Amino acid sequence: MTVDVSQVSDATRFTGAAVGLPVNFAAGDVAMYNEQGFLMQLLDPTSPGLFELYAGDADESNILSYWRHEFRTYKTQHREVDNFATDDDPEWHEDGSPHIDHDRIVVAIRGRYADGTKLAAGKSPAFRLIVMSQPEEH
Repeated sequence: MTVDVSQVSDATRFTGAAVGLPVNFAAGDVAMYNEQGFLMQLLDPTSPGLFELYAGDADESNILSYWRHEFRTYKTQHREVDNFATDDDPEWHEDGSPHIDHDRIVVAIRGRYADGTKLAAGKSPAFRLIVMSQPEEH
């Protein structure tokens, strides 16, 4: 699932679950990429406060709570520092370094049902994704 965080600049805690898709997952089952395919985040259990996982129930997946640091500094640099400006190709900065998109994060979760079976390959069953956010400094 892709989460658009383009309007989020402050440090924020995101908490989400899939209602109607009761899958279990652990920290090692979650990876976050951007739309360009860059790996942005793995859930590192040695990083205090980065994430929390809560057990789901018979109708709801496990609940993931993830803290994302502030991006105000990054956004300011991209508006004010000439080397970070993108020219004709939005994938590259003027200084030749790649522009990494931090605005649309693809959250990939490998989940299993309570009996241990995997989700079938292909399209997942219909579910309702609930995501809440709140500003949170560390």
